[in-house]
Amino acid sequence: MGFTAFQISKAIESVQNGCGILVSDKNVRARLKTLKREYAEVSQLLSISGFGWDAESGRITADSIAWDDLVKGKPDFGKWRTKLCRRYDDMECIFGNDTATGDRAVSGFDTFSPMLVDESVNEHDTPTEETDPSPIPTRKRHAAEGNTSGRRKRTKFYEDSDRSLAMIAESSKKIAEAIHMQATLDTLNHVNWQMITEKLEAMHLPLVDIMKVMKAFRSDGDLAKVFMSLTNTTIMRALVYEQLGRDPPPLP
Repeated sequence: MGFTAFQISKAIESVQNGCGILVSDKNVRARLKTLKREYAEVSQLLSISGFGWDAESGRITADSIAWDDLVKGKPDFGKWRTKLCRRYDDMECIFGNDTATGDRAVSGFDTFSPMLVDESVNEHDTPTEETDPSPIPTRKRHAAEGNTSGRRKRTKFYEDSDRSLAMIAESSKKIAEAIHMQATLDTLNHVNWQMITEKLEAMHLPLVDIMKVMKAFRSDGDLAKVFMSLTNTTIMRALVYEQLGRDPPPLP
């Protein structure tokens, strides 16, 4: 349904923050027109039997016979033999409804006509067109194979992306666990007297017994670390009362 002034301003902000380049409202709208034209051209190519899109390379795929037949009638589209369109899926999300419905719909070979673009406004620092210098494959194939192949490659691209995200999530989980384990080891390698005091107070010992146990732990740092690592209340009580020289009283 078009772009609001707010959305244009967010685009300007993103370009400035991400690239360090200050662009104007007109620059953004000119860029949108260029992208919209490219999307319309690629959409028209993909509507022809024998043409597909490789999501990994961004290349329009077709055999040499299909390209030759196309260029004979529409030479302007010959550029797509080497020009890449890496973000076709993104452009389809943005421009799809605008170019695929209504009086601007595109379909079939007979509808080829590049969209008009306002050339009075230039894009800001427009880079050189991205092209693929590698030769076009000459392998012949059935005319209907192109679209199917393009969809298959796009599906594979998304499946690979999902697997990559899952691997990243699993790696992040393992890193977090390793960090937590190292932090635990670092804590246990140093006597935390505050932790020991809190554990002893939780056992409702009188102050004189707490001081006696603390004195024992200060004399034996390894014993203090063992006490810090314990989580079982019964074992902690047994260790503490061993230092006090008497049996632990029954729990209430």
